[in-house]
Amino acid sequence: MGSTILGGLTRKWASMATQPVDPEIDLAVGASEAVKELLEFMGMPLVDDSSGSSETSRRQAPIMRRGDALAAVVVAYAQCQELSPEALEVLPFLNSFASLLWHTVDRRTAITVDVERDCPALFVDAAALEDALTRIVGNAQSAMPHGGRLMLRGALDRQDNRFVCLDVTDNGIGMSPAVAKRAASPFFTTKEASPFSGMGLSAVAGFAAQSGGHMSISSAVGRGTSIRLSLPAVANSRH
Repeated sequence: MGSTILGGLTRKWASMATQPVDPEIDLAVGASEAVKELLEFMGMPLVDDSSGSSETSRRQAPIMRRGDALAAVVVAYAQCQELSPEALEVLPFLNSFASLLWHTVDRRTAITVDVERDCPALFVDAAALEDALTRIVGNAQSAMPHGGRLMLRGALDRQDNRFVCLDVTDNGIGMSPAVAKRAASPFFTTKEASPFSGMGLSAVAGFAAQSGGHMSISSAVGRGTSIRLSLPAVANSRH
């Protein structure tokens, strides 16, 4: 009976992929897909490392890693991460992050960093911010399959100087208004459906909110996408 229920959820999740639904429903149905895969994994025989069952180990390891990754993004989306915010200078941080990207992004992608001279420091968890930016860049890479331009920008929010704006902008394929509206919904994806896909931007949005800020998306089909993290400036943070 359990497989029948999960099968029904699978069909429901697929039919909802193009429908406007609440994020909570997205999360619940998407999580059911993840549980289905993990239940299938639990049907495998447990591995005793001394038995030499390397084939079963190889099958189990990636699922365990994906389970860990799923747990991490759900925690981020639910704003339950253990964050340790600190003062973080924007220019050195973005320069360091960009240097790491050179080893991972398509060599045909040009990366630039632009930080305003008077940009104040952030008050944020550095490791969690790097993870969030990595997720955003991953989406940008998918939108630029043949390379392109990627800009990392930092500036004081001129409309609300309590915040620093970090923008990640690409010149990829862009998104329609309908897709952009749902891009941060948990488990929503325009890629091939998978129980573990579609959580990147929802985790980023959760991180931003837990940090006292927010995420916004600006995009147009054929013109690229800009994702903005508005995060607390150190002078306005609550220590």
